[in-house]
Amino acid sequence: MRLPWGLAAQGLTYYLNLLRLDMLSVAAIACGCVLPLMSKDRKSYALAFGMMLYLAYVVKIGGDFMAGRFFSIAVLCAAVIIARTPGRVMKSAWWPSAAVVILLGLASPYTPILSEDSYGASHRRTIIDKHGVADERAFYYRRTGLLTAEDSRTMPDVAPGYLSPKIGRYGIIVSHNIGMMGFYGAEREAYILDEYALGNALLARLPVRGRWRIGHYRRTIPVGYLDTLGQGANRIEDPGLAEYNKKLDVVIRGDLYDPVRLRTILDLNLGRYDHLIESYIDSR
Repeated sequence: MRLPWGLAAQGLTYYLNLLRLDMLSVAAIACGCVLPLMSKDRKSYALAFGMMLYLAYVVKIGGDFMAGRFFSIAVLCAAVIIARTPGRVMKSAWWPSAAVVILLGLASPYTPILSEDSYGASHRRTIIDKHGVADERAFYYRRTGLLTAEDSRTMPDVAPGYLSPKIGRYGIIVSHNIGMMGFYGAEREAYILDEYALGNALLARLPVRGRWRIGHYRRTIPVGYLDTLGQGANRIEDPGLAEYNKKLDVVIRGDLYDPVRLRTILDLNLGRYDHLIESYIDSR
């Protein structure tokens, strides 16, 4: 499956996941799209149009692996639109709307208001759906949630690899779990190299390797990149990629308002260095 088309299809499944888990957010977003037509408020029109563009963007990028997260902006925009709607429009629908909100909230399969310290334990097999979208709260709650903390165990109750990661040459940890590990387990002098490229500008621009799950795109670490990170000098073997990495270093580590840095940012966004990446990809 080619990644762009695969992302669009994945984005649609992200919408289906919201329909299954959170109809209240779906209703709020729908109201945000419809109410400007009733109130004829120009600012609400503009906000609703921007919200719909963003929702289309969510499809384009494939959504997210965390259920509902990428819809939070749309829900916020919808709330602003609802709050801006004149009272004369909302008055007649106030009580029916309140009833619908309560019913939809309670109808959620795992509504937060009814959650207990056992949250996540009763639906372990459905936390991650077949499209890779996960109820991350359920995934981590049993091991990190406040109500699950007990005197008999140390929190967070996670795998030893998170808290005591293997540190390699130059103090570099090569991993695909940078959040929990970086917060709890990595030593201060350690450098975590994220194979999924969530926190690495160079790897994020390289091709995806093998099969992928949304939000989890493994990359191959270029020859010489570990030496580059460890020695502080550009040791990347491929000359085109080495040159591209120099440009990224100017942006990432240069003085904030340096004209050279600002010009490099512009050139990167205009694709003027794309040929350096393309030459590396073609040589693989």
